[in-house]
Amino acid sequence: MILHLALFTWTGDVTADDVTGLTADLHAMADQLDSIEQYACGPNLGITPSTADFVVAAAVRDEDGLRAYLTHPLHQAVQERWLTRMTAARSAAQLPMPFTVVRDAR
Repeated sequence: MILHLALFTWTGDVTADDVTGLTADLHAMADQLDSIEQYACGPNLGITPSTADFVVAAAVRDEDGLRAYLTHPLHQAVQERWLTRMTAARSAAQLPMPFTVVRDAR
């Protein structure tokens, strides 16, 4: 499994309604894509300082699943409808899953 993370910094004119609409469309998209095993997205909680306003986390089976997700017409439609005009900066990274356990949960 691969965890794909995308962090977005918004332009100055993004509204709460924009974020709500984007979030709804991303969840609807994720529900329709077989390549996605787990999915979460939403505004950055802001617990620590960050330039990211919004985060997407998508767990996919493998590299082919990641490519299928990123190139899928539904994903591209969300990008065109929302992200093109909302995004000032974007950063993405991928991590292998499952994660290495550094200590047992207590």
